[in-house]
Amino acid sequence: MKPTPATRWRTRCSAKAVVFTTALCNGSDSDLVAGFGVMIDASALCFPAAVALDSTGNLYAADSDNNRMLAFNTPLNASSGEPGAGDTVADRELGQMDLVHNMENFGGAQALELANPSSTNVTAANPAIDATPTATATPSATATPTPSATATPAPTPTPASTPTISTPTPTPTPVPGGRLSVASSLTFGPVGIGVSPKTEVLKVHNLHRRKTLTVSLAALAPPFALLSGTGPFAIAPLHAKSVRIEFTPAAAGRAVENLNLISSDPRHPTFTVALAGRGAGGHLTVNLQAPSPPATLRTLVFGAIPENMALARRFSTTNTGLGVLTGSVDAFAGGSPFSLTLGGGAFTLLPGQNLKIGVRFAPTAAGKASGTLTITDDAPGTPPSVSVLVTGRGKWSEERPRKRPGEPLHKPRLSF
Repeated sequence: MKPTPATRWRTRCSAKAVVFTTALCNGSDSDLVAGFGVMIDASALCFPAAVALDSTGNLYAADSDNNRMLAFNTPLNASSGEPGAGDTVADRELGQMDLVHNMENFGGAQALELANPSSTNVTAANPAIDATPTATATPSATATPTPSATATPAPTPTPASTPTISTPTPTPTPVPGGRLSVASSLTFGPVGIGVSPKTEVLKVHNLHRRKTLTVSLAALAPPFALLSGTGPFAIAPLHAKSVRIEFTPAAAGRAVENLNLISSDPRHPTFTVALAGRGAGGHLTVNLQAPSPPATLRTLVFGAIPENMALARRFSTTNTGLGVLTGSVDAFAGGSPFSLTLGGGAFTLLPGQNLKIGVRFAPTAAGKASGTLTITDDAPGTPPSVSVLVTGRGKWSEERPRKRPGEPLHKPRLSF
């Protein structure tokens, strides 16, 4: 069976550090064994190259193949009061961003990164954990009288040495930096006026394998708005942040804006993303047969209607645009045989919504009749009104025959 990466690591890196605090002889027992971990964590060692103890019992191990130095707080003294005292789990590391990474520094580009450390040397205790008090001088002894005439001189007291205090070892933290990757533009396309806004997502990537990327965003002016806030945002290595941006047009036409980013990437401390969108209004469509030729008006035809009778017809209009459409349907002029029965006055149409309009034709005389129905609207880029031609013809009723030319008004009667 081919070993998995985890199996190969356990086989290769099942290494331990053994500590003896007394002189060695055949059969001596060790005082401490560290490195029982089986994965890359705070208790694992991989080919440790060297260990050292400071004056207060803190242990330092050069974890060579994990590319780091590990520090253990008084592993031989569980009662020291230090965090993690008495165990073999590392309390600090140097050379990696945390205790679960073991990546080489690829040439030593950063001060806090290591590659295969092979030795360690502790010159003094860490003052942050060194609780050893300063020793005082031993008082001198009183001379003892003897039969001899000369008294034995008192020995000179030997002062105890004061331990040298060194600079504390810093705890490694993720180094700001990162590698910024983001699109240079974001397009919203046409969005209707007065309807729901459109939201797009901008992905901000950190392509660095070890460093955290910090990004701040500048506020946007209407009709654009940041829904994710301005930050700052911390993006982990090889991760991304989704930034939600909303476009709410208030007028027809093209709208542009720049989104300015500030990042911890030394190559791109600032970056600009171009935003663009277009506001779109409504559009009125009259659902009548298209005129021929196109230059003429759309026409609602009633045909011949007997005088003193009436006929009603309906047609509809539709908002075929992306935005809200408002307008009004005007009444016919006074004295016209045509009148509105449905849909007159002001209207508001959402995208795709219909308006039904009813017209009544009641001729009062024989002959042709026509009228114009005017519909005004606020659709951008189109004429402010649409006209519909309404036609009809009044005819004689059957009870009243039509008089022929030259025929007398009253025909003579013949009686026999």
